[in-house]
Amino acid sequence: MSPATARPLLKVEKLSIRHRDGREIVRNANFEIVPGEIVLLIGPSGSGKSTLLSLFSGLLDRHKGWRAEGCCHLPNQTVDLSQERAAAGGIVFQNYALFDELSVRGNLAAAAEHGEGGSEELSELISSLLSDIGQDQKPAELSGGQQQRVAIARSLLARRPLLFFDEPNAGLDPVQTRRLVELIDRLRREQALSVVIVAHHVHDLLPVADRVLLLDPQTRSLQQLDPASPRLADYCPVVPKAIKERQERHPVHEPAGEPAAYSSAIRLRLRPSWWFSYAAQYFWLLALAPSMLAFIVIGGLLTGFVATWSAFQYMPFANYLLPLVHDDTLTALGLTQSRVLAPLMLSVLMAARNAAIVAADVGHRVYTRQIEAMISLNMSHRGYISGGVLASSLLGALLLALLLLAVAATASLVTWQAQFPELPAAIFRDAFFQLVFREGDWLPDGWLWMLAKILPSALAAGALGLYFGQRPKTSVVSLNSAIAQAIIFGVSAALIINALVTLIEPIRV
Repeated sequence: MSPATARPLLKVEKLSIRHRDGREIVRNANFEIVPGEIVLLIGPSGSGKSTLLSLFSGLLDRHKGWRAEGCCHLPNQTVDLSQERAAAGGIVFQNYALFDELSVRGNLAAAAEHGEGGSEELSELISSLLSDIGQDQKPAELSGGQQQRVAIARSLLARRPLLFFDEPNAGLDPVQTRRLVELIDRLRREQALSVVIVAHHVHDLLPVADRVLLLDPQTRSLQQLDPASPRLADYCPVVPKAIKERQERHPVHEPAGEPAAYSSAIRLRLRPSWWFSYAAQYFWLLALAPSMLAFIVIGGLLTGFVATWSAFQYMPFANYLLPLVHDDTLTALGLTQSRVLAPLMLSVLMAARNAAIVAADVGHRVYTRQIEAMISLNMSHRGYISGGVLASSLLGALLLALLLLAVAATASLVTWQAQFPELPAAIFRDAFFQLVFREGDWLPDGWLWMLAKILPSALAAGALGLYFGQRPKTSVVSLNSAIAQAIIFGVSAALIINALVTLIEPIRV
């Protein structure tokens, strides 16, 4: 079956897309893509080519103001584009959008374990494709061309019937571009894939293209052109005749057969093993990282020192009153430190640091399109990232609370001994913890009220970091702004929560 007579993998009717600013990108467009063909999507910068790719890879977010109308026919479903997402194809992003924290093996496993399963032929192709790349290498250790091949392999494992490329030859030298073209043609021949390529530099891509779609911003139309059309001279300096001769020397190959076991639906999956992996990663960042532990230790030391030093050093008429109220002062100090000062210090420290870290991490994933890559690979980004952040924030807050309370109490003891070296430590322990631990209790008195301050503050910091991190990122400036906003709102939320709970909590004396 030739591409000209094959049943369409994707048939679009009366497609209209309106930008979130009200600008119309395309109006009443019709086109189709059949198995085993390579289609170039071209047009001026800003005409909406990447938007089309986002729409048909299921990534166009209507909640952010985009509007689409029309009907999309896929092999196993018909999609009303005004109501549903059409996941017709997997996408290879211009910046590759590999997961920074995962190795090459991890990136591939993420796609394979959330996809529909591969085949022996696909495994052999990917092994050949990545033969010179170490499976344990991180994306940052790879060249641009190697990262691109990993991104292609990852997209293949998602098992979509179409493969979309967004500016795949941007920044590549002639040798890399030639290898890319050969690879795309190989995918078409060996995997029966249809390929749609958005590109500005089409010179090297035209020889393997079956058709060209021109997105004309003037007429808001999507026009079908022959790869040898004279109109392409505006986009390619090579004479169309020469392109046609090259096509004759390298004719379009028939695909190996109908694509099988492909998925044309986004089904966001949450695998327990992957959830625990993401949760462990965030638990380390938000609770166990050396910088966080040092942060909490310093906060505990300052809390214990300042509270104890000021309680005795600046007591009015200390020479007269201290012998009478020394033990009562220690008792009040222990209660105030455990119920008010330590929770407040912990809440503020967690809010300041963790809100910034979450906003930076999630904002980076948005800016580098890793969130979109997760959606394209059927990975539940909210389950893995939002769930991992919030769960880690809660568990981390519990452990850090114990650490800060212990450090603050130790700092208070050391400070008190420095002020009263003649008194035994037993006096401090008996008085300081008199109202903190009631007789027969193994939990501190009022521990539920302490948690009522600490846990909501930790959740607020994580949630605000997620909120500001997930907002659209168009530049590094917008990323930095998100971090600053997360810190401001996170710390403010922690202060408000602690103040409100302190006003209503009962304290037994």
